[in-house]
Order: sequence, then C-alpha cells, then structure tokens
Amino acid sequence: MKKNCLRSYVLILLITITVNFVNAQQSGEEEGVGQAVSEYFKLPRESIFLHLNKSKYVVGEDLWFKGYVYNRQTDLPFVETANVHVGLYDSIGKQLTKKLFRADDGYLKGSIAIDSTYTGGTYYIKATTSWMKNFSEDDSYVQPIQVLDSSYEIPVKTALREESEVHFLPEGGHLVDGVSTVVGVKAIDSRGLGIPIVKGIIEDDMGEQVIQFTSSHLGIGKFIFVPNKKISYKARVKFADGQEKEFSLPEIKDQGLVLRLTNGPGQSKVVFSVATNEATRSLLSGQTFFALIHSDGIVQRMEFDFKDKVSRVFSLDRDLLPKGINTITVFNGRSEPVAERLFYNQAETTAGKMKIELLSTEPDSLKFRLKIPVNVEEKANLSISVLPRSTFSYDHQANILSTFYLQPYIKGVIEDPSYYFSEITSKKLHELDALLLTQGWSRYSWNDMLWNPPKQTEIFEKGVHMRLAIPEQSKDAASRILVHRTRNHEEQTFDVPEEKDELVISNIFAERGESIYLSAVGKKGKLQKPGVYASILDRSVEDKLTVFPSYPSRALEEVKIATDVKSDELISEEKVIVLDEVTVEEERLVNDPKTNVNIPAFLRSRVVSIDQNKAISFPMVLDIIRTRYRVVPWPEGVSITSYRDGRSPIIYLDGVQIFDNNWIKNMPTTQLESYYFDRLASREGVRAARGEVIYLYTRRGEELSLGRGKAVPNNAFEFVVDKGFEPDKAYYNPKYSSYYDDAFEYFGVIHWLPDLETNEKGEVTFSIPNRGIKNISLFIEGMGDKGTLWSATQDPDTSFKGLERR
Repeated sequence: MKKNCLRSYVLILLITITVNFVNAQQSGEEEGVGQAVSEYFKLPRESIFLHLNKSKYVVGEDLWFKGYVYNRQTDLPFVETANVHVGLYDSIGKQLTKKLFRADDGYLKGSIAIDSTYTGGTYYIKATTSWMKNFSEDDSYVQPIQVLDSSYEIPVKTALREESEVHFLPEGGHLVDGVSTVVGVKAIDSRGLGIPIVKGIIEDDMGEQVIQFTSSHLGIGKFIFVPNKKISYKARVKFADGQEKEFSLPEIKDQGLVLRLTNGPGQSKVVFSVATNEATRSLLSGQTFFALIHSDGIVQRMEFDFKDKVSRVFSLDRDLLPKGINTITVFNGRSEPVAERLFYNQAETTAGKMKIELLSTEPDSLKFRLKIPVNVEEKANLSISVLPRSTFSYDHQANILSTFYLQPYIKGVIEDPSYYFSEITSKKLHELDALLLTQGWSRYSWNDMLWNPPKQTEIFEKGVHMRLAIPEQSKDAASRILVHRTRNHEEQTFDVPEEKDELVISNIFAERGESIYLSAVGKKGKLQKPGVYASILDRSVEDKLTVFPSYPSRALEEVKIATDVKSDELISEEKVIVLDEVTVEEERLVNDPKTNVNIPAFLRSRVVSIDQNKAISFPMVLDIIRTRYRVVPWPEGVSITSYRDGRSPIIYLDGVQIFDNNWIKNMPTTQLESYYFDRLASREGVRAARGEVIYLYTRRGEELSLGRGKAVPNNAFEFVVDKGFEPDKAYYNPKYSSYYDDAFEYFGVIHWLPDLETNEKGEVTFSIPNRGIKNISLFIEGMGDKGTLWSATQDPDTSFKGLERR
C-alpha cells in the first residue's frame, strides 16, 4: 500500500486503542507538531543505490555500476531525476574525480576507470543530485571500495583477542524505578564490529541471577527487566572467543516515562505502551501527553494522560501502516519530545522468489533464463554481477532494500545492513527490531522538523545548459541559430535575442566528447557557418566527504588460505605501456565479432561490422534500421515495423531481447559494433510468427572515433562537448593473465549485466562468457516500474557438458 494512499483513521481510546493511519497533511485534523512534520516532508525525497560489480579492484580494471533512484514517499522509481553526479574520493574524503550520468525513469549506469593514479587503499564512491541540496539531511549514496596494490595478500585469520565493550540501551531511553523495560544490548570490539555474546547474566547486589540473555552474531540483543532503584545491578558477559567481562547498567531514575513496543513478525497488530510509576503519575496527572506515529510525512497523533492509570496501551493495524521504517515519538504537555522508538513494518519480500535456469552451453558462452513471479503488470529492471563463487572481491554491506528501507532513517552506520534484508526470516525480523531498539532516536532532528523546514533552492536538473556567445556582427547576419540533430535531440531552432550578446540553450542532454553542429539561419533562410563561441555551463562543484559509512570487512576473516596469492598477478602483463613515465594497464579492444561472446556462433560470419564510413553515412542506429524497416519516431517512443507485413521485428541488444524501442531511439551508430537483419527469424522457433529479427551488438570499450572534422557540414560550426554527460559505454571483460588460477578465482570478474528487463511473464534471458568455471555466483539487484525491489544471490547449476573446472 502506497504511503500517499493512507487517508483515514479510527481512534478508540479504551484500555487498548486501535489506530488506523491518516495522512495528516490532507485530513486537516492534525495541528501543531503533526502539521510541522507533514510540512517537513512536503518536498519529495529521493534515495539512490549503486550496484557495483564488485568491491575490490586492481589497477587496470573498471568500476562498473548500475544506479537506482527511488521516491521514498510514493515507493516508486523517481522518474523526475535526470542528472546524477558520481564521484570517487580518497580515504580522507578528497574528491578525485566526478562525472555526470543520465538517469532515465529512475535508472542509470556507467563506469569509472581504476587507472594508475590509484594506489592501494580504501576509496569511496558517491552518487548525489542537486535536488538533495534542498535538505539538511544528506541523502547522497556513499559506498566504500578497495583498490588492491601489488603488496596486497589475502590474510590468514588470526586468533588475536579484541578489546570488547557492551552497551545497555533502555527502550525509550531510560530505566525507571519499578517499570518493566526492554533493554537493548550492543556488544562491539575495538574496531566497532559486533561480537556475539554466548551468555549474559544480570545479577543483583546479592549475586542472584535476575535475567539471562544472548545476542545475535552481530552483537545485538535485548531482554526485559523491572529495575529496582534500591538494588545495584551488574552484567556478567561471556563472549564467543571465551572472554568474560563485567559491566554496569545505566542509572535507574526515580521518575520518568518508559516507551515499549511489541512488533511480532506475522502479527496483524503493532502494540506499544507508555508507562510510568506511581511517583511520576501523581506529578503528571494534570498533563496531557500525545504520541506521534510518523513516516515520511504521514502522521497520526494520539492524546492520552495518566489521571487514573500508570500505563496506556495502543494497538496499530499493520496493514494501514506505511511499509518500511516508522517512528513513534512521545511528547509531554509542553510539546517536547521525551521518548522515541523506530520500528519496521515489513514490506512484501521478494527474497527466494527468483529462479535461474541454464538453458544451453557453448564452448564460449552460457545462456540462462531468469524468472520472477508476476503478481501485477510490472517490469523488473535488474543488474547482475557474475563472479567466481569463491570470490573475495564482493563484500558490499548494503543492498537495494537496506538502502531504501532502512538507511534514510538511521543515524550513523549500521554493520552489514543487507543481512536483515536477505532471505528474510522471523529470526532476522526479531534481530532487526532489536537493532532499531538500540538506535534510539531517528536521523531526523526535531529541532529541524519543528523550526527549520526545507526551503526549495534547487530544482530537478534536466540536462545541461549550452551558452553561445554571439558577437554583434553575427546577429546582423542571422536571426536564428539551428542546432543540428544530436545523439539525444532532434534538430532545433532558436531565435537570437536582440538585446543580449548570448543565447543559453537549456536542458540539453549533451555527452562528453560529442560534436554538436550549429548553423546560422540567414534572413532568407539560408544556412551559414555562424560566428559564435560555445561552452557548457558547469554546475558541478568539487566537494569533500565528511561521513565515511564503512565498517571493517569480515569477508576475509573467516577463511584460511594460502598467503601467496597477490592481486598483481591478475591483469595480463602483456598490455603494460608507459605514458609520461607512469605505468598503466591498457585494454587493447578489438571490436571483432569473432571475439564477442554476446554473438552466437551461427551469426559471427553474418553480422555487418560498423566502420567510420558507415557511422558517418548513418549517424544513428535508427538510420541503419531505416534501410530495411519503417521507422516512425514519436514523442514517447519509436515504432519499427516491417515493410513486408507491417509487423514489429524482435530486437536483441547484446543478446538480450528488448521490449521498449526507447533503448535504441537515441543510440549513435558509433556505439554499435555490428548488426544483422534476420528476415526469416530462423532461430526463433515458434516466436518466428512475430516476424523478423534484428540483432544489435554494442562496442566493447570506447566509442568509435570519427576523427575531428570528418563529415562536418560546410555551413556549420562544430562544438566538441567537454563538460557533459558520460557517454553510454558497453561493458567489456578485462583481459586477465589467466582464468584458471587463484588470483582470478578470488578477484576476477566473469561478466557484468547492467540492463536486464523482464517481459510480461517475468522472464529475461541472457548470456555470459564460458570461462570453464563450474561454480559461479550471480549477485542480483533490481527495481520494478511499480516499485518492487529485488536483491538476491544465486548460485546456478552449470553442470553442462564442456564445463571442466571446479
């Protein structure tokens, strides 16, 4: 149920209060604090998740990513976002590079080269938008990566003991004399990593056991406790490594309020209570309190008092709560927040519902079919990183679910947040609830929510702005400027302003390195070369990271292996060149169809390769298709039909069937390696009834260069874009020294698939290179156009003939 569809509530104040949710902004019944909270979230909030193909890189590789942009208030892709800035930062937060990428319908993709300027160490990738500057909370996505140098070796697990400490965190913030309280437990080592408690005991001052508790493997636990101020308590804790320590509990207060929540998995109600003791009740009997339950601007307010009872109990209908993180805040009679608790209302999980099937194997490729359940008419857009199953190079702590459902509401950094959203079980939901208990107050400051609402100073960026400086004499010769067709725009004409010496063309999707041709339209309509100067107005500013969201990795702790595997053995030494006395690794890409694993064997001798002459003659991919098919562009897409029978052909892009022609609507031919028109659809079987088949294969690596000055019209000025969007770059596999050694097994990449879109049956087929490795893992993230989130790790069966290793 979408958050903005929650409209009404029923409040029955008995011993138990049953509450349905309301959107306070629209009901008109909420006042004061509730209105302030609704106003604070009036502007839409976006979250970004970057799925990286791995987390550890060596010099010579590229960091490949797929981006997902999510609207937290509608639970849908954030389609308004177009400009996303992605940068790399060093270990102290200094910006090293920043690039602009285009998002379409909530999705983006790209890559950043890890070249010789990167030395071994920790770096951070950050994705952000200008719209995020409207808010005091920084919603930028930041993720650590590691660059391995030649000295990196896989460590052997040691038995060294870490210093440990345990924090006891009462639910709602306080231990109050005589009031039953849930106490959260958080055990960490000197690095801040959680450490498991195998046995914990609370003892009174006579040495008698009061309660016993344990923790999860991440050191999080909880227990119920009725404190007595006249008794001194201590905790005796035994850790998994055998250490035993003693800790004190927080101070017990004479007076106060205790907030307590029961959020049992599978139960239809979420129950919470606000309790106190008699000493406090007598002081508060004349005051009216209220509780707010709120999530992203949806607010419910409930008033209560302690005139005749020391406890008030409330019951919330789970189905009418927003999915994801909700917050309960208790306010005193002066409208001051005195206690707060976060809780998770489980969204529909997709874990375990994805199926992978190996369809066929060839000497150089494997073909799979992925299927997800289809409950509604929704297309899933997925990205997959394919790695050896024994890899040490993929240990991301966040996934798309934890990034969108959890991280925006939490202060600080959570260790391994993806754990709670992978293969979700009742046990994990209990552990997540204990984690939220230990978090205390939410990320959002009440001072800001009450007194400092966001002020919109930024708009949604849509493209870049091109500035044309126009001398006076050029104005006299021309009244309009014609911008010839570009990669992403049709031909456009703009009037030259009489009162200004410049023309700013806004919202153009110009790509870095792209040539834009400009002509002046004379008084009689004749085109001529204009006397103008062009530049891109760059809004990107250098920034510095101040928050570093990372915990030390556990991935290499749990395994004992040989220590002589070094990362510098990974990339082929045959491709080392020297530039300006700096040694770099160069990928000598040969865009030969014979080496493209996406092209099936039966097509390799038939496909037509793209060279400079063909790219100049047919600038856009649609121009090539137009030689055989009827192509009709329209505002929302493009129609491609056969001249022969009027039916639409099946189209494959890099071996994946596409169902939306917008994928190729604005694709320049310089991005294409080869193509083939199959008029008989000979390999489609029963699907051949749909008509013909078009096979398109993108270039691996850089775009085809046409050279400066080639095909430039005599009556046009050429402007080469230096500050624009990164051009779409097709993935290519690095050339490794070997695919059969431990270096590749631990650090290598088999394949990266950033753009898989399921059909109406929830299926998509794809191919990967056959490296002779039997045990592989697919790391999958994705988002549907109706907002469903996907995250899974699959270990498919590849036991077909021809797979020889492991």
